[in-house]
Order: sequence, then C-alpha cells, then structure tokens
Amino acid sequence: MTTGMINETVLYHNIWANAFKSVELAFKDDDIRNNLKEVIKLQIEASPFEDIQIYKFNKKNNLPISNMILDDKKPILGSDSYNYYGENEKNIQSIDENGRLHYLNISKYSNKFNNYLIVIENKNPIESTPEKYCEEIIKRTWRLILDKLAYQDSIREAYITDPLTKVGNRAYYQEVTRNMFEDGKKDVTYALLDLFRLKYVNDNYGHKYGDAYIKKVAELVHNELDDDESIFRIGGDEFAVISLKVNKGGMIDKIERANLELKKENFGLELPFPLNINYGVVDGEEDLDTFYTKADARLSRQKSKTYKLLNIDRRR
Repeated sequence: MTTGMINETVLYHNIWANAFKSVELAFKDDDIRNNLKEVIKLQIEASPFEDIQIYKFNKKNNLPISNMILDDKKPILGSDSYNYYGENEKNIQSIDENGRLHYLNISKYSNKFNNYLIVIENKNPIESTPEKYCEEIIKRTWRLILDKLAYQDSIREAYITDPLTKVGNRAYYQEVTRNMFEDGKKDVTYALLDLFRLKYVNDNYGHKYGDAYIKKVAELVHNELDDDESIFRIGGDEFAVISLKVNKGGMIDKIERANLELKKENFGLELPFPLNINYGVVDGEEDLDTFYTKADARLSRQKSKTYKLLNIDRRR
C-alpha cells in the first residue's frame, strides 16, 4: 500500500470519526442550540476547511433572520451566500476586503420551522475525492442535527403554544416575563386585552362561536405586531401583549386597527352589539406586578365605558 493510499485511508477514518463526534457533541445534554458553536469549532479543527457557518432563514418570506443560528459577523460568508438562497446547492468564489480568494459550497436545507444555508469555506478549490467526501459528510451531519433541532422545537412549540389560538400560552408568558423582569424593572409597553361579552356569545350561541371569537382576536392582534412584540393568551378571554418597540400610543393604534377589522366580523350571527377588544395599555419602566395592576385598572375602566356607550346592562 502506498503512502498516498494510507493517508487517504486515515483521512476517511478521520472524516467519519469527526462526523460521529459532531453528532454526539450536538446532542450533548439534549441542548442542541447551546452546542452548535462547539460543533462548528470541532468540524473546522478536524477537517481541511477554513470555516463552516449555518444561516437561518424565515420560512414565510425567505429573508435571513437577524439572530443567525451561529455567527452573523461573517459577512464574506453570509452576504455572498444569501444571493444564492433560492438554489439548492452552489459553488462560488468570493474575494474579501483584503483581496483574498474564498471558495464556498452553499447548500440549502429545510426543516419544519426554518430554511437554512450550510456554508463551507475552503482556502482552495476542492479537487480531491477525500475533500469532496468530507464536505458531503459534514453536510449530512448538519442535516441530521437540524432535523433533531426541529424535533426539539416541535416539542417546545407544543409546550409554549395555546392550542386554540396558536399564540403563546400562560406557561410561555410566565417564562418570558420571569426572564425579562428577573433583574427588576424594565422599560416596555404592556397591554391587557379581553373580549367584550364573550360570555354572552358562549351562552346564547354556543362555545363554537365563542372559540371563533377568541381565535379571531388573537389572529388580528398578532398580525399587527412586529419583532420584539409578543401576544400571550393568559386566561379564557384574556391576552397580554408586551412590546419593546412602540410606546403606549403606538400599541393602542395597533389594537384599534385590529378592532376595526373585528367589527366587520359577526360569524354569520345576528349579534345585538359589535364584537370588540377591550384593552388597558401602559408604558414606562416598572416591574411586572405594577404593569399588570395599572393595565388591569385601565382595562376595567374601558370596559365600563364600552357598556355605557352601547347602553348595555353589564348584569345581562
């Protein structure tokens, strides 16, 4: 056996060893997200490649997500790769600001939640069979890792999602607010919402229509929200909205736009009143309990005004 053949045999062995180590490391402590950078580091150290990056794209609009799954500070890899997002696989050459030539293999991959680009950078064009084989094995390991990540995400999604409305549930609300306010007061906009006369709809037309009312409100409000804004169903007809983006006036505008759309809906019923979202919105820098107390008080006052405006007895 020649030296070249021995070296190739060793390289093939190392490729497989690295693949198994990568998967083992990715699944360590069942915490894939926190293990990903270590997997990248291992693969770079144990392969002939200069860099490997995984970029995550929103499945709805195919735009790169701001918090990339790994390192978004690799513009030479990221920006060049985005141009070829629509293609399943592409080999390109790129020159950085220092005039250095890069060879990139860009492979597109999708799971249930997101689309990804697996980008492998090499110092030289890949010509040898072992290097091509190594590239393919690395891509296979990442597909396996991303599939496992999707499985974990689906379990978590079920835990944190309200099954009726598909927005965050009370458990997720508690998790988010616990993390957000663990250091004390935070500068956010906080809103409490409830559905005007949901009990009347349930009692007079049935829970089928009450559920449709709840789902419609969640959908309309969610459609108005941007990044850094979240809606949670925290009770039967009670929702909480938290925003890091807009002030009280901006949040009221969003809810009122949802209300305008809601007033066009009656689910085919002869309702004696228009459907409506009651709300209490506050902003500033407070702790969670203070936000909730203030928003709840404003919500209560608005509900009273709505009953008075529509000349409806709250006891009926």
